[in-house]
Amino acid sequence: MTFEEFLKTILPKIGPNAAFDLSRDAQFKAIKNILIEKGVALEEEIEAEAEKCFGEFVENILKMPPIPASKIEINADQKN
Repeated sequence: MTFEEFLKTILPKIGPNAAFDLSRDAQFKAIKNILIEKGVALEEEIEAEAEKCFGEFVENILKMPPIPASKIEINADQKN
C-alpha cells in the first residue's frame, strides 16, 4: 500500500495527527524488521536503544518550561 493510499483510507477515520503518527510507527517497524532479518541488530538491542532514547526525550522535555495555563484553557475550549 502506498503512503497516499494509506492516508486516503485512514484520514477520514482517525484524522491527520494520528495518521501521521501511525505512518511513522509503520516506517519504524519496517526498519526494525529489516535490521533484524538481515542480522544487523537483535530485537533486544533495538529495544535497549529505544529505552535509552526515551530517557533522552524525557530529559529534554523536563528542561522545557510548563505550558502556560491560558494556553491549556484555549486548547481545551477549541476541543469542545
